[in-house]
Amino acid sequence: MTPDQYFTDRFAALEKEWKGGNFPALAQAVAEAHFGGVPIPEWAVDPVLENLQWAYWHKTGKGAPKKVFKERYCAAQRWRAADLAMTQRDLENAKDRSRRRWQGKAHPKPVTEEEAFRAALKALQGTPWGSVEWDAIRKAYQRVRRALKAGKGYLYGL
Repeated sequence: MTPDQYFTDRFAALEKEWKGGNFPALAQAVAEAHFGGVPIPEWAVDPVLENLQWAYWHKTGKGAPKKVFKERYCAAQRWRAADLAMTQRDLENAKDRSRRRWQGKAHPKPVTEEEAFRAALKALQGTPWGSVEWDAIRKAYQRVRRALKAGKGYLYGL
């Protein structure tokens, strides 16, 4: 039996099972086509696409794709604002330390992270992702920073 004949017979049997209501037959056809290096049978293409679309758009709850995308986009916007505020804070602190060092004065109290997050919140006011407390900005900043350190910045479009 040639490989073409095997896959023709196998896919015909799986199609019969699929039409009989056996959902795993569809997955089996896709897996065998992939591992056998042959195209997915014609009868399986539409059901696979329909099931993928349904799973993507109709999933509800915490892991729903549209909700996850919105949450990550929101977190990325908050991270950008907080990162800019933190950079400005660091620059201001560095300038002030340098200026005071040359003047022989004591170092001023540095601008805190909380103040930087509050500045980021102020910058985000009037936007969909700015109507929160400063603590949400801090949490988003830390979440995105962890993702960047783990090499998963692409999840947030960074």
